[in-house]
Amino acid sequence: MELWNLFKPRGVKKRSLADISIDDLNRERLTMQNEQRKLEKELDAIFNTERQLKSEYQHAVSEAQKRSIARRIQEGRSRSENLEARATYCGRMLQTVNGLLTVKESAAFFERMGVGSTIAKMDIAEIESFIDRATVEGTLQQEKLTAMLLRLGDGVGQMNEAAADEELADLMRELDAEPIIETPKIEEKEAEKREKPMLLEEA
Repeated sequence: MELWNLFKPRGVKKRSLADISIDDLNRERLTMQNEQRKLEKELDAIFNTERQLKSEYQHAVSEAQKRSIARRIQEGRSRSENLEARATYCGRMLQTVNGLLTVKESAAFFERMGVGSTIAKMDIAEIESFIDRATVEGTLQQEKLTAMLLRLGDGVGQMNEAAADEELADLMRELDAEPIIETPKIEEKEAEKREKPMLLEEA
């Protein structure tokens, strides 16, 4: 399973969905499916082996034989737990790949819904988190994902508005701290205008 290699950043830049092609995702899906089948086959083999060992245990004639058989069953169950954990992880990764494929193939839909630019700005880890929350019974719910992304966009807008309000408040505090600038009264300005022509006539 090389999903983490497909999604991890190359260099410093975080990878976005645009950096991963549909062909890459289809190859990854095939890898996940093959790995899942392999794990299921191994688990089936362990289950069948345990059933056979239980039969042998029941027909064992000595305590030593029973102990040996029980130890083999114990080892099989420990291996089974590890395989089941891997199978669960593989299933989650396959679900993620399927969700990413849906998003890639439905780009026009998400653009119409007004969240195309939001998706384009997100890195893979962020998109994966949203896909996981918007997946119901193994299927990505596009409307649910859209609603979540719209709420995210609204939240970003509100943060931008809050930042703008804070900048305005800072400016107002700066202006309030400025010394008062005396401005001439309107009557004084009018008197000054009347005096200028008289001075010109005397000259």
